Amino acid sequence: MSTTTVNTSAATEFANSQGLLLKQYTLELFVDAIHKRFYQVVAISFKDYFLEILGKDGQFIVPQTKLIEYGVVSNDKPATLKSKLDSMNLIDGIDYQMQTNPKSSGKPVKMYVLTPESFKLCLMRAQRRSTQSVDVGVYSQWLIMLMKMVDLFYVYREAKHCAIARANTIIVNTLKRREARACKFIAAVERECDNAYLTLENLQEQVCSLEGDNGDYCEEIKDLKEELEGSYDVLELVTEERNALRAKLAALEAPAALAE
Repeated sequence: MSTTTVNTSAATEFANSQGLLLKQYTLELFVDAIHKRFYQVVAISFKDYFLEILGKDGQFIVPQTKLIEYGVVSNDKPATLKSKLDSMNLIDGIDYQMQTNPKSSGKPVKMYVLTPESFKLCLMRAQRRSTQSVDVGVYSQWLIMLMKMVDLFYVYREAKHCAIARANTIIVNTLKRREARACKFIAAVERECDNAYLTLENLQEQVCSLEGDNGDYCEEIKDLKEELEGSYDVLELVTEERNALRAKLAALEAPAALAE
């Protein structure tokens, strides 16, 4: 099947929309979702195996049996395998190596083990021979599709990052407006409290300087001053809330790496 039969624009649109909607996907879950919708031609076993070795570049983890399973070679004779690997310009010790695996009975088994990168190269470069029952071309096309699925995961993740950034901008701007209103309100209350306190101070001095019975007036002013001091305590609490708001705003504005 040709990769051109897949509606790549629809797949890209789906990946982008999932990110903008802040859907939560791991790579494996996203590939499962995109596979079911757009790439069902790719065998599940093939998809699962390549997801298993994804991100393990440089490690010798792909057994030579996979070369036979996917039609790169037709048999597991060491000479045949070595000739195929050499023909693809793969380097012993870098792209593949010979390993000895213990066997339950008899002599240990020697087999070639490839890195994920060299295995992908084998699929892409191999050609089907008349002696091979498996069409390697099918698997090379599937590999291209699978790599496209992985690319779409990065489209999804980038769209998600953009959506989160936009949401953070809205939150920061909202907090800034709230902070500005809070600061304006606190400043006005501070001015009123200061003016009221000065007025009471002046009034107390005037009353207490009068001759005669002014004790009641002084006591009343004293009560008013205590009430005003209570207002200052409330103002202090409001100021603490403002400072907490500022700290929250600063935390949101600080650059932070988005986790995946």
